[in-house]
Amino acid sequence: MDAGLTARCLHRSWPTWREAVQDPAIDREQRRRKSTDMARVCRGEVTASCGDWKQAMEIDRTTFGTITIDGKTYEHDVIIRLSGEVVKRKKKLSKKYYGTSHVLSKDEAKFVFENGCEQLILGSGQLGNVHLSPQAEAYFVKKGCKVLLQPTPEAIRTFNRSHAKKIGLFHVTC
Repeated sequence: MDAGLTARCLHRSWPTWREAVQDPAIDREQRRRKSTDMARVCRGEVTASCGDWKQAMEIDRTTFGTITIDGKTYEHDVIIRLSGEVVKRKKKLSKKYYGTSHVLSKDEAKFVFENGCEQLILGSGQLGNVHLSPQAEAYFVKKGCKVLLQPTPEAIRTFNRSHAKKIGLFHVTC
């Protein structure tokens, strides 16, 4: 998404389509990108919030050891934040307690959770080996965050279909 897009926060008035694409201070390529971005907003593919854009994330596929999100392949476990940002999972937060990344600790749960999250979609690996510790489970319950624990191939389908304010955590191996 073009960082120079002249859209305002939702609680303020939006510029008209014409204002957005006819700004004389931009060149033809920037104008084309602004027009495309505004069209995506109108179609509901992209929404705006104060200060940043939230794009509809699409998880393309997973294989053993990889996950492809919006065309980019990652060879490690990932977290998809509420904003759509993809970050590497901090497995060490769980390994220090359990000696494995197959049990999600309360410390890792705190790192994963963000205020406003209604749903955590946890891809438990290709074979479904990851699970929550009792403390992590209690933490998410306390925060009012519903956790869906599914094998990663199934979890990516759930993530792509969900319209909730969600975070995804995906284990890409066993």
